[in-house]
Amino acid sequence: MEKVIKVKCIDKFTLRNHAETEVLAEVEEKDYVAELHEETEEYFAKDDQGREFLVGEINIIGELVLQDGFKMSSDRVILIKVVDKLGTHTLMSNCFVVQCLKCKKERNLVESDIKENHKILPEKCECGGKNEFKYWLDSVYTEDEYKELERKAELKEQAVDLFRKYPGNININLLKRHLRIGLITANMLLEALENDGVISHLGENRKRTLLKS
Repeated sequence: MEKVIKVKCIDKFTLRNHAETEVLAEVEEKDYVAELHEETEEYFAKDDQGREFLVGEINIIGELVLQDGFKMSSDRVILIKVVDKLGTHTLMSNCFVVQCLKCKKERNLVESDIKENHKILPEKCECGGKNEFKYWLDSVYTEDEYKELERKAELKEQAVDLFRKYPGNININLLKRHLRIGLITANMLLEALENDGVISHLGENRKRTLLKS
């Protein structure tokens, strides 16, 4: 049972509530990525405004049955692993948006954008302009994760300020004492700054130096 499928709407429609007073979704004639709701064994996609609509379900013998007006898309779903400061996230290609620098046209990633070495290099636009990433959907981080990321960024700035002031004393104890953080946080902060190339590795003299100001 696939957790994600790609379907094509072959006859656009507007989904309304029973009283016909509210638009629940507007479905266009195009491809949609649908995710499985495992509790109900139903596949839902989202319209351009993020409103969910049903595209199919798993029947009692385990087969996928699509709603009228949908068929399976010939394009496969592309899953991309993104590694950042908060860990590894598995995202679908439609979570990435690129924009042409010339004509400003936007589109999602396509399979040809992903090279053999797993690098993501968006193909040029139809007009010949260069495509660059515009944004990811905000599903990458929760609000709490954003706050935590901002807190870590602020700690990094404070740590660099300290190292400028005490360049001969770049160590965990300095961070603990001035930033009022614990041993684990101070150690992780020091490692992060080392990985970012801000401070050097621990030398033979057991000291570090500030590489970037």
